[in-house]
Amino acid sequence: MLRKTIIVALVAGALALPAHAQKIVSQQLLMPGVTYQRQVQFTSRGPVVLDVVTAPKPDGSLYTLGPALAHGALLGTEPLTAIEKDASGAATVVGVNGDFFATNGPPTGIVMRASALDAPVLIGRGIRDEIYTDEKLKKDLKFLTSAEVCVFEGGHEWSDEFRAVAARFLERVR
Repeated sequence: MLRKTIIVALVAGALALPAHAQKIVSQQLLMPGVTYQRQVQFTSRGPVVLDVVTAPKPDGSLYTLGPALAHGALLGTEPLTAIEKDASGAATVVGVNGDFFATNGPPTGIVMRASALDAPVLIGRGIRDEIYTDEKLKKDLKFLTSAEVCVFEGGHEWSDEFRAVAARFLERVR
């Protein structure tokens, strides 16, 4: 019995190793202290590619981190390389596509520039919500000071009341 257990453990270990065993890393220095790295890891479900930019913590002078929008506007699309080119006249730029967007251009997430929201935000919370608590809402509102809030009857699931408020909100901001 012990022999069979050892054989099964060895076979399972041999099958698990190739899932993360191979890793190819290429690295390029972009500027002093800033590197670009492509990591390819072969897994049992196929290759996983990671593009990693490593830089010092932004200090607000030499190194800064901030969003750039297509043509400098919230609405619209533009290739990432064109956005990089627009900004590269004044600085060394690394572009990372960090958001999803609707086909007509607006980002689907929150955009902040100069410590201010660049797009309206609607927060919904059910009064019996045990996940997004009143304490969490108050903490978010300290940061998202211009957000609209809808507190509705219900829990964590959207109510018909909140769906109606969200529909009016979306119509207004589109």
